Amino acid sequence: MTENEKTKIIELRKKGYGYGQISLELNIPRSSISTFCKRNDIDVGSIDRYVFCKNCEKVIKLESKKKPKMFCSDDCRVNWWNAHQSKVNIKAIYEFDCPACGKHFTTYGNAKQKYCSHARYIITRYKRGGGKNE
Repeated sequence: MTENEKTKIIELRKKGYGYGQISLELNIPRSSISTFCKRNDIDVGSIDRYVFCKNCEKVIKLESKKKPKMFCSDDCRVNWWNAHQSKVNIKAIYEFDCPACGKHFTTYGNAKQKYCSHARYIITRYKRGGGKNE
């Protein structure tokens, strides 16, 4: 590896490039790049990286070896999600008819729910037969 390639690797790493991206850019094997970076302690985590909060545009410093933050605080996170309800990907809504009362109901996240409420389950289980205590 030439000195020019080494300086280019360091430069690209500081910009946040991964080993694979640098490998494609410089046409050097990925393993050579990762070995060089590890031996010389050139890690993206050791380089200060910043992003902007999605809600208030405040600068957030990213911490090494942690999931990147999108919001500067919980308040910003809640405000942004409340303002962007259409981006919430709700998949787990299920519709059923309650066997106890016949009422049609919807539930979120539980595809095996049978009853519209816990009270209806108790009434069905212990009052109409089929219970263990009878």
